[in-house]
Amino acid sequence: MPRAIAALAIAGLATTAGAMPIIHISADITAPSISSTITWTVSVTGLALQTVGGVVLGGDYVQGYDFSLVANNPGVGTASPFIPFAGSVNPTNGTVAGAALSAVSGGQSSILGGVQYGDIVLGTFTTHFSAFGGLSYALADGGVLAETNTLQIKNYDFFATPGEPNGDFGPDVWNGVPRVVSDVVTIPTPGVLGVLAWSPVLVRRRRRQSASCPAVACALYNTSALPFLSFVRAGSAVSSRG
Repeated sequence: MPRAIAALAIAGLATTAGAMPIIHISADITAPSISSTITWTVSVTGLALQTVGGVVLGGDYVQGYDFSLVANNPGVGTASPFIPFAGSVNPTNGTVAGAALSAVSGGQSSILGGVQYGDIVLGTFTTHFSAFGGLSYALADGGVLAETNTLQIKNYDFFATPGEPNGDFGPDVWNGVPRVVSDVVTIPTPGVLGVLAWSPVLVRRRRRQSASCPAVACALYNTSALPFLSFVRAGSAVSSRG
C-alpha cells in the first residue's frame, strides 16, 4: 500500500456500519384515482461505505438482484416492465402478470468497474390502475441468477491485503430475501350511500315532497327516514279525523 494512502487510512478512514439490507418499494402517489398510473421506485438501503476524507473508496455493493415483485392484489391493474439503473449488468426487465412482475434481475461487478457502493436505486416500474382496491408488494426469488437469492451483496475493501479474497471474489455480505418495506396504494370503492345521495330519482322525490308535506314529515324525509315518514303521515291523518 502506498505510504500516502496508508497515512490517509490511519488519519481519516471511515466505514459506515453495515446492517441487514432493506428493500424499499416506494410509490410516487399513495391516494390515486381510477385510471391513475403509479411509478414505483425499488431501492436498497443499509449498505456500508468505506470513505477517506469524504471520498468513497469502497464498501458494500449490490452484486446481484434477482426477484419477483409479488402483488398482494394483482387484479387491480397492469404493471410495466422493470427499468433498471444505468449501471446494471445484463439486466432482465421481468415478465408482467397483472400488477405483478416476475424474474427481474441484474447487478454490478467490481471487475468491470463503475460500481455504486452503498445505498442504491435498483430501478423503477409503473402500475396502471383499472379497478378499485389496494396494492402493495412483497419479494420472492426470481429464479434467473443461480448464485443470487433475491439480493446478493459483496464488499470491496480498498485497503485489502493483496491476494486475499475481495470484491467479486470475496464472501457474500448478504445473499437472501431481505426485509421489504412497501408503500400501500389504495383506490377505495365508492360507498353505496355516496352513490344514493346523488341519485337524481331521490332529488326529484325530495322536491315534490317538500311542496306538500308537513314540516315535521319533511324534516324526517330529508334525513332519508323514508319508512318512518310513511308511518308519521298516516298517523297524522288519523288524529285529525278524531
